[in-house]
Amino acid sequence: MNINTPFLSRLIQIMIFLLSTLALIMPRRIWLFFGGLLGRFCHLILKNHRQYALANVAYALGGLPRQEQKAIVKKNFILLGVYLFEMLRYARPTDAILEKNEKNIEFAGWEHFETARKTGKGILLLTGHFGFTELINMYYVKKTGRKLNFIMRHFDNHHLQKMFTAHSTRFGIRHLHKKNGLRPAIRNITRGEDLIIFPDQSSNLREGVNSTIFGRPAVTLSLLPSLAKRFGLPILPVFIFIQDDMLRHKIVFFPPIMAGDEDSIETLTQKQNDVIEKAIRMKPEQWLWLHRRWKREKPELYRAS
Repeated sequence: MNINTPFLSRLIQIMIFLLSTLALIMPRRIWLFFGGLLGRFCHLILKNHRQYALANVAYALGGLPRQEQKAIVKKNFILLGVYLFEMLRYARPTDAILEKNEKNIEFAGWEHFETARKTGKGILLLTGHFGFTELINMYYVKKTGRKLNFIMRHFDNHHLQKMFTAHSTRFGIRHLHKKNGLRPAIRNITRGEDLIIFPDQSSNLREGVNSTIFGRPAVTLSLLPSLAKRFGLPILPVFIFIQDDMLRHKIVFFPPIMAGDEDSIETLTQKQNDVIEKAIRMKPEQWLWLHRRWKREKPELYRAS
């Protein structure tokens, strides 16, 4: 279905407006509860995606009992519904909205940010598909006052894209298209701006290198290690985790990865994967297991799904 026809495009715009308005009117706890219900419903009806997630969890965390693997996947779906409903609350962000919701955001590991900042250079932020990741962008910029570049694949529907990037220019975040965003991103980081990248999904050998994660072969995007080596920039891992009450979020910095003269791109990429794996093991139910991470290395993992 083409969602960019004038009628459907306008309908999506109206739905986003109505839902984002309702999201701000309804008490947040109740609103996010309905998001969790949507996640439960999707877990029931999206059989293929449920099976992809189960295959990934079994492949990566096979030492866990089968029931625990299923529980991780079910919670994963529930949280995706919560994140979607949380996103709607930020569809039309203002300074007032950010201020009001700041009490729900906690930072940890701030000393690691300070270590990276003291290099006096642009910072390469390494993150993954955990939680409502746009909260990292918004509150990182708000707290640090730094400019942030974000390379992403744009949505097919421009109204969805507008909702996702509504805060871009207002809050100092530059959303750059995946197809042509690397050149301006490099220009900006050499001027002292920061860049955030998600290298935790499937890649290819044009953009990545052979590496491992969970002890499994996994071609991994090597952009951050390449930039770190080329420009002498720190790689600062940062992840967002939703708390047990499903209302508060914690943005956690890990120790920065510094590119030494002896470090190869492959070595740095493995260090990158190691910290991503560490974050996943901390909160396995919060990583995006629905993605076919090993579709190139082990395609048969998903054929039976």
